[in-house]
Amino acid sequence: MLVILTKTPEVSLNGIKDRLKSFIKFFIGKKRGPAAVTESLLRGLRELNYIYKYNVNAAEIEKDDTIYINESVATLKWAINAKKQGKIKRLITGPNITVAPDDQGGIMLDQNIDLILFPSQWTKNFWLLTNPELAEKIKIWPAGVVLPSKTDEEKKYFIVYQKNASDSLLKSIVENLIGQNIQFKMINYGNYKQEDYFKLLNGSRGMIYLSESESQGLALQEAWAHNVPTLVWNRGYVEQKQRRFEGKKISAPYLTEQAGMFFVGQADFNDTLEQFISKLVNFVPREYIMNNLTDKICAENFLKLINYENNPQN
Repeated sequence: MLVILTKTPEVSLNGIKDRLKSFIKFFIGKKRGPAAVTESLLRGLRELNYIYKYNVNAAEIEKDDTIYINESVATLKWAINAKKQGKIKRLITGPNITVAPDDQGGIMLDQNIDLILFPSQWTKNFWLLTNPELAEKIKIWPAGVVLPSKTDEEKKYFIVYQKNASDSLLKSIVENLIGQNIQFKMINYGNYKQEDYFKLLNGSRGMIYLSESESQGLALQEAWAHNVPTLVWNRGYVEQKQRRFEGKKISAPYLTEQAGMFFVGQADFNDTLEQFISKLVNFVPREYIMNNLTDKICAENFLKLINYENNPQN
């Protein structure tokens, strides 16, 4: 049977810390990538009526179970030790454990891990720059989002979603919008509750998304699910630990012509915004999510990757 763990299954200091972090996120109503990924998988599995175990005690884990770890390095360490001791046979992890392969003492390079899930192709390619031996072990699996009910709320304004663009780029975009009398509302990454974001999306014509990079872009997918197309800044590269990786879709790996457009920076923003506005009636972002990135579809893809689609009870 599939066992999903985001917390250590044995009582320990690390396990207590994991539970405390989860409670705080729940209490303040802010969802971050790792938790959102796990929650999407759980929702999708429930839609499929798929039987699994979730954050059970160690005594409830059987040797033939497949263990899937996300969100917690401490839990992955526990699972690796359990596999070394012959207590489990198959170990899967990702996509939210470490940013780089050498983080946390290189835990993701441990030979006891059978499969590593990554949210997008560019994130896999970035790791393969230094660790090409992981090519066969890493598989691509994006998480899904909830497809909300349609709303008749009037679309009045744009959203400017600021994650980490420079002050100069943000200032230029804001001045442009004001100069064209385009109504907009600002939202800053990490400073909102998910329910407030969804309410904002209900009245939005489109969103300008400012992020240097996204491993997947769940906030983008949530916008598309609300039928909000996005104009995304794509800087075109990511840098980490003296490594640089370039790519065309680093800021939005799953953006397609159905869901929006890219712009590069201040130089092309005005022209691209004009094109974006002219195409608003042609974008079909909700349809794109419905056909590709719902919780159910992504859960089905997860089961295929771990080879459980034909024998779900084992």
